[in-house]
Amino acid sequence: MKIHEAAYSILASRSPQLFSWSSKRNCQEICSGEKKSNRLFHGGQKMNISLLSAFEQPDRIYVMMTSVNKYGDTVHCRYFNHQRKEITPAYRTVVFPEFTARCARREGAKYISLTDKYFGSYGFPVPITDRTNQDPTYYFSACLAPLYGTEFKWLLLAEFIEHHKIQVGVKYFYVYVNEMDEYSRMLLDDYVRSGEAEVIVLRDRFTRNEKQWQVLELQECLTRARGHSRWVAMIDLDERLTSTEYSGTLSEYLQSISNQTIAELSFRQQWILRNESAPEKYVNKSQVG
Repeated sequence: MKIHEAAYSILASRSPQLFSWSSKRNCQEICSGEKKSNRLFHGGQKMNISLLSAFEQPDRIYVMMTSVNKYGDTVHCRYFNHQRKEITPAYRTVVFPEFTARCARREGAKYISLTDKYFGSYGFPVPITDRTNQDPTYYFSACLAPLYGTEFKWLLLAEFIEHHKIQVGVKYFYVYVNEMDEYSRMLLDDYVRSGEAEVIVLRDRFTRNEKQWQVLELQECLTRARGHSRWVAMIDLDERLTSTEYSGTLSEYLQSISNQTIAELSFRQQWILRNESAPEKYVNKSQVG
């Protein structure tokens, strides 16, 4: 599966096949230790393991990390009960695809961590989110690419969410934040309180450029949405999905697709120039008219 950077992508998160960005043969080679791939993040100085999230699916527990340069590495899944006491033994696996370790399910496990070694010290374990119910809570959701930089985001953010709710039919938003001003975060927190969004903070002790955060977000959000939303759209803050030759919403169009082998829809973009910056705070209606 290829993520088209020059197009909008809408993905069916129901299919476990979407969790491999390479062929089955490549997966077998990596998992068996036969081969190391020359992927984007492989080959540099190793980062210590830094965990982001974990999701229990019917087949595996998918553990997401923010560490780069771990692709193809052997790691060990460390399980913990509700009191954070370790449940032995550890489970040996590999990082495949990027940022992802697939661990066996373990009865009684509520938290999980990853280590390079089979035993010894471990990082703070993350809670395991239950995604074993494969009847999705939402039909159509959106993954918002990581927000960063010093520009005030509240106006674009409100426009983004309301447009995709009303015009597109999106019911839920996964919002990834690296940097955000306090005023914009107040607005975002209101959407979280209303149950329309959740926030995933992308931050660790290592620096990287913004593109690396977005590659992580694409993989993490698809994993997060599996079992939670049937379809997810991968969109940037300054992008708007708009129907041009279809009278209904995009959500209605997705519901009309009967071919179960279709897993991704891509739409070409049209560029529109934005020639002014967003205001710092709301003052009056003239700012949003």
